[in-house]
Amino acid sequence: MRPLAPLLVVPPLLLVAAFRGGDARAPRPASDPAQVHAPAPTSPTVHVVAARADLTERIELDGRFAPAEADELRLAPAAYSGELTFVAVVPHGTHVNAGDEVARLDPEPLERILAEAERALAAAELAQRGALARGRIAQENGTVAEEEAGLALQRAEDALEAWRAQLELDRRGEELGAQLTRHGIEDQEDELAQLEAMYRDDELIEATEEIVLKRSRRNLARSRTGQQLGADRREHARTHRHPLETARREEAIPRAARVLAQLAVTQELEAAERSLELAQAARALDEARQRVEDLGVDRAALTLRAPRDGIVLHGGWKAWRAGGTRPDHEPGGRAAPRTGLFLVAHPDRLQVVLTAPEEQVATLAAKGLYVAGVTVQPGLGGEPRIGRLELDAYPRADGRFGARVVLDGPLVGIVAGSGAHLVASSTLAEDVLLLPRAAVRGTPDQPWCWAAADGQELYRRVSLRLGRERHGDVVVQAGLEEGARVLLPGE
Repeated sequence: MRPLAPLLVVPPLLLVAAFRGGDARAPRPASDPAQVHAPAPTSPTVHVVAARADLTERIELDGRFAPAEADELRLAPAAYSGELTFVAVVPHGTHVNAGDEVARLDPEPLERILAEAERALAAAELAQRGALARGRIAQENGTVAEEEAGLALQRAEDALEAWRAQLELDRRGEELGAQLTRHGIEDQEDELAQLEAMYRDDELIEATEEIVLKRSRRNLARSRTGQQLGADRREHARTHRHPLETARREEAIPRAARVLAQLAVTQELEAAERSLELAQAARALDEARQRVEDLGVDRAALTLRAPRDGIVLHGGWKAWRAGGTRPDHEPGGRAAPRTGLFLVAHPDRLQVVLTAPEEQVATLAAKGLYVAGVTVQPGLGGEPRIGRLELDAYPRADGRFGARVVLDGPLVGIVAGSGAHLVASSTLAEDVLLLPRAAVRGTPDQPWCWAAADGQELYRRVSLRLGRERHGDVVVQAGLEEGARVLLPGE
């Protein structure tokens, strides 16, 4: 087997143009009358010579040089979402050192938002302090209220116990009072009886007797009335006042207990609400503080600096891929956030990016042309370079496949963005007899041509058996010998 043909190889067909003057001899007919001879030409004879060569498959594509080694600069604001306007931009193609300024954006819109964020942070800090103070006061008030409710329950229980003890003491006092009243009445009855007996036997004045007896009788009547009144009062207290007072005091205990229980639930709910309020205040404070910090970081990021030595290229990786559109940034222009704005590229590390239609990709994949490599011819001149073609696995939205050619080693003198012409080739058949397809006549089933053997001037019609065809050349499998001259059409 011969090695693969070099890239950009034109199959070595020998296209010979033989021009004969007016006195040139015309092709002579063959001596055998059975042969079919070519007609005598009326113009200078033009023919090709059948020669052996390699049949190759070749695909040509256009691309452009793009950086292969670069760092992308982009703005990815953490908090700022306003306009981004360039105020200074390094021109495309400028060489920079690591740390040099590549671009600077207008900080004024961000400064205004940062000032608002700082005011919001101060308000959030005040709100959190207020929430903490209100929570502390509410907790203290709740503790006091619970203590008071507990004391009220204890007082109600103590009052009921004291009331029942008081009832017992009152009962004993009433019994003693009733006994004293009864004894007094008995004493008064005895005294009245004694007076009546004494005055019956005594010879005192009758008027005095009447006065004393009358007074004793009235006293006895009042005592009996008072005794009845006391008995009625005790009965009333026992059947009405005391039960009502006892019920009131008994009811005060569960009421105080309910107040204490409800207060406990209320305090629990209020404590949860205070906790939620404090959490919200703390979260709002954290968010406000984080926003201020993020805006501070965004403000510092408004100056884009080179992370390495290299060439500044306008546009990010997306703009430099095949089919991408490279921007030209300038002062006053807008910058898109979260989009590659610049590349700081190694000046001599390049690749070629391009797109290919589906039919060419199918040919490349089927024939393995990219395995053999491709030849890259810089559009601005220079020596061709050999590279390795890499194809995307899936087509893009326009149906074309993205591709890139990886070039080994530095490429000095080639400018990123300049054009490149690529040729991918592969040998389909080695050392075969090739003939231009234009020299073949007849039909696909019965091809033939006018041919003369090497060293002879007599042309005859020759039947052919043809093989593969590529780029206007066809393989002759039978019918011709190497070196035969074949007439082209129109002769």
